[in-house]
Amino acid sequence: MWKGVNYSSKQLIELGITSILHDIGMVFIPQEIVEKNGKLTASELEKIRKHPYYTYKILQTLGEKHSWIAKVAYQEQEREDGRGYPRGLKGDEIHDYAKIIGVVDVYEALTHDRPQRKGYMPHEAVKLLLGTQKEQFSNEIKRLLLTKLSCFPMGSYVKLNSKAICKVIEINEDSPLRPTVEILFDSQDRKLPKRKVINLADAPLLYVTGTVYEAELPH
Repeated sequence: MWKGVNYSSKQLIELGITSILHDIGMVFIPQEIVEKNGKLTASELEKIRKHPYYTYKILQTLGEKHSWIAKVAYQEQEREDGRGYPRGLKGDEIHDYAKIIGVVDVYEALTHDRPQRKGYMPHEAVKLLLGTQKEQFSNEIKRLLLTKLSCFPMGSYVKLNSKAICKVIEINEDSPLRPTVEILFDSQDRKLPKRKVINLADAPLLYVTGTVYEAELPH
């Protein structure tokens, strides 16, 4: 995804370093809050919201030469519309690295299991980001997420409107909702005797209707 921004090698390294360290302040959040099954109370949520500050203080110890890491990490929970935290920054007030880390952080959280819920499938997570949280990220950042991560990652399984079950073998950046797939099972759940590959970008009558977990594949 990051290469899609046309960053230099130096910028990619800076972004990578910051993304690794951006949540280090979570070590000061009580584990019982982090792993809580139910809804967080206002007090618990307030504690969670302090983690960017803790991250900032920790990373400041790296010294003046690396102070930019602390500043960027401090902004990763800020949002385009100004409704993020801790300072309510908006738009150009937020560093581009922080914007990228922020959207990837949300995507990662949505697609992984949490104590209170099962992780969303990639396309479901993207739909949530483009729907309920669309004002929190710029159009450029959302477009970057959509084209570089794709709704349907390589190796994932999808079902077509023809009822066929396929494996995604290539992502089409120009048509992120229409990947290249290998059909594994037909509409009757029968395994295809020969390999059949379709680029959905070239097949207007076919489209993905949903994703399939590996455990749900026909035997």
